[in-house]
Formats: sequence, structure tokens, C-alpha cells
Amino acid sequence: MDAKKLPELPFVPANPRHRFAGEMLSAGLLICTLGIGYLVWTLISWRRGQNPSHQVLKMRVYSIDTGKPARWRHMVLRCALLPYAFFIIPEILIRIGHYKVTTTQVTTATGTMLQNHVSIGNVGAYIAGSVLFFAILFLDALWIFRGTKRQRLIDVFARTVVLNECMENPLYAPAGEIDSIEE
Repeated sequence: MDAKKLPELPFVPANPRHRFAGEMLSAGLLICTLGIGYLVWTLISWRRGQNPSHQVLKMRVYSIDTGKPARWRHMVLRCALLPYAFFIIPEILIRIGHYKVTTTQVTTATGTMLQNHVSIGNVGAYIAGSVLFFAILFLDALWIFRGTKRQRLIDVFARTVVLNECMENPLYAPAGEIDSIEE
């Protein structure tokens, strides 16, 4: 058997339902732990290539380059820096288009008073930012259905894959065992 044909990862990729369940569990855990507990749990579990929902559902993020679980720095890149980079332009456009509140002084028969006037800043920028934001979310969510590794768009850029550690890859052979496989 040719060593190039051997899959490099010990477990199979998590399927879209498993990943969706992880996202829903993350939302529930975030609410139940009031956010702070979830943040602490997340920062601790990142060193093992997981987040709290991945721990519960037996999933782990693996580096495609090394074939090993992602470490803390890789998880920061994947879970914090890359999403921020993806959404910085839509966020800037939305901020430009936000509402403006102007205060004017109005003189009436009974005296002067301040009157607030709310107007939309730049409608085009707000709409473009909102559409771009949701388009990126939608594209990232649908990207998981491309290919056999079941990677989200963030995973492609971070060079990671989420594996289901409950299901071993039957074709996997560790590097030391490749030499002992008979042809």
C-alpha cells in the first residue's frame, strides 16, 4: 500500500449535524455559565484543541499541517483572530451607517428646550455592511458541505479540521506503523 494514500488523521471528520449540535451546545453553555464561566472554560480547553462543547461532544480541532491536536495559539488564531479579520470590513461599514442623534435648541412661547433628532447616517454603508456580514456567515456555514474534510471557511484559512474522536479512522496508520504494512 502506498504511504501517500494513507489518511494522516486518526479520527473521521465531524459531520455537519455533530458540528451544528456543538454550536447549539456552545450557545446553551454560554447562557448557563453567564458568559464568564464559558470564557474561562474556553481559554483552558483551547490548549487541548477544544472548546467546551467539543469536550462534551468528543470533538477536537486538529492541525492539517501536523496531524496533531491544535494548540492554544492555533485555537486563538482559529477562534478569535480569523473571525475578527473576516468581520472587520462589514463592521466598519455598519458603524459608518449607524444612526446619528443631533440635538437642536428650539425656542417656543414658553421658553427654549432641547429637541433630539434621530437620523440615519449612511444608509448605503449600513445596508452593505449588514449584507456582507450575513453573506460571510452564510458562506462559512455552507462551506462545511464542500469536500470530504467537512471544514468551515475559518478551518480552511486556519488549516484545521474538526474530528469526531468517537469514530476512529479505519485507514489511519501512525507513522511508525507505515513501514510494517505489507504490500
